[in-house]
Amino acid sequence: MASPAFAVTDIAPAADKKAADRVQFETDQKAGVVRIVIDGREIARIDATGLYVHGDVAYTGTIADGLPLRVSTEGGDAK
Repeated sequence: MASPAFAVTDIAPAADKKAADRVQFETDQKAGVVRIVIDGREIARIDATGLYVHGDVAYTGTIADGLPLRVSTEGGDAK
């Protein structure tokens, strides 16, 4: 069940975006949110409280809670 803070919305493309752009990363400085929009629909949101995804999440490896996060500077996986 999605968090109340994460309501999936249909978002019109910004005026400076090409209509053919299927995938968009939108930043909202006022709200402190990054949105991932595909085909005009918000599918993921990152804000100060975390990452919210509408739909399935597929991954390999391990998901750990509470460990310090190290992000590789070589573009690899977060560890």
